[in-house]
Amino acid sequence: MLLKRMMSESLVEKLLIEIDSIKARTKNIKVTLKYTNNRNLKFRLKKEFRSLLNRLVDIQNISSQIYNSNKNQICLSALLEEKCKRIKFEIYSSKELFLT
Repeated sequence: MLLKRMMSESLVEKLLIEIDSIKARTKNIKVTLKYTNNRNLKFRLKKEFRSLLNRLVDIQNISSQIYNSNKNQICLSALLEEKCKRIKFEIYSSKELFLT
């Protein structure tokens, strides 16, 4: 049981790092889209943005599964679950990407 918990915490830590990189990349994409006029670049960036959102949804699903399998409510998986929700809200609440 201890080994399983340690493995899930290790996975959660890696997913937290990936979420931070997704957040940073989506912010960079938004800024670039705001200031570029190149249609091909905009297309590629929007495609990358959608793939990052899909990966965020995947991470959120994984975090929900880990969180639900864990009896302890105060754990890294709870942090991962909450961070996914907040970042998803932050990304979706910004309409700037789709106004370009």
